[in-house]
Amino acid sequence: MKPSTLDIVDAFKEEIPIVKQEILKNKAEIRKIEAWADKHLQQIETADEFTKWFWAKALEILTPNEPYERLNRLQMMLRLMPKQDKKGNSKAVKAREAYIDRLGRIEAAKGVYIASLYPFEKVKRGAHRWTACCPIHKERTPSFVIYLDNNTWHCFGACGEGGDSIAFIMKLRGCDFNEALDILSP
Repeated sequence: MKPSTLDIVDAFKEEIPIVKQEILKNKAEIRKIEAWADKHLQQIETADEFTKWFWAKALEILTPNEPYERLNRLQMMLRLMPKQDKKGNSKAVKAREAYIDRLGRIEAAKGVYIASLYPFEKVKRGAHRWTACCPIHKERTPSFVIYLDNNTWHCFGACGEGGDSIAFIMKLRGCDFNEALDILSP
């Protein structure tokens, strides 16, 4: 099991300089990636609209997400690490409490049963899963499956989407993660 950001912070409380150094390395790597993408996008400025669209999508797919995700995680770690002010008080307590509260809200939101979030049509109830018509796209034959054991869903029809209760609300209502979190765990 992958350790959480909070687990890593607890294990390496005194390593703030190393985290700052890693953040700088990551930012340099991201600048290189963005310069590479900009160089290639500039080469296609005179092309027709389809070619521009095609290469923009290709660059989007080819650009790695890991450096951005790593940077976000390192910055979160830095905010959660205990920093001492002149009086010796920790400045990270509020950030840590907010982070723990947010993790609790996410877990509570994921725990909301998907079957209770929408009045599904043509429901076939089984012991471990329900099948119904997908609320995301119009259909006549049920292709939307709710897995009761782990409270996840997947549409085997036109949309091909799936996920947990948060992803379901995001897709159903067209909202972002934070709005879905507010809906599911007020």
